[in-house]
Amino acid sequence: MNFQKEDLQIIVKQITNGHSMNWLGRSKAKNPGENLDPYLEKVVLKLLGQNLFIDFRKLEFMNSSTVPSIISFAMKLDKNNIKTIFWYDGSADWQVASFTAFSIIVQTMKNVSLEAK
Repeated sequence: MNFQKEDLQIIVKQITNGHSMNWLGRSKAKNPGENLDPYLEKVVLKLLGQNLFIDFRKLEFMNSSTVPSIISFAMKLDKNNIKTIFWYDGSADWQVASFTAFSIIVQTMKNVSLEAK
């Protein structure tokens, strides 16, 4: 259930209390949703009833075109009652900027939370 496209890699592993999803490399495609959205939809379907811990701290770069895919993914996770925590690097200015708007949207969700680490 992993993903690799250009410089972006996503690794999903089963852990004791659910699954971890680690984002690595750089998401710089002009239209990342073209490949990312179908993959993330499959992840939602496979993780129904489980917990998910998503870690962006090792992601080196993400352009603004990636954010809509992440927001859509979070909304689907929430709608499907998949308890999810998103972690980002609070010391990386670009990650703080990328997740600021996302943090406002997450506040309206019941099953999704966002934490700077």
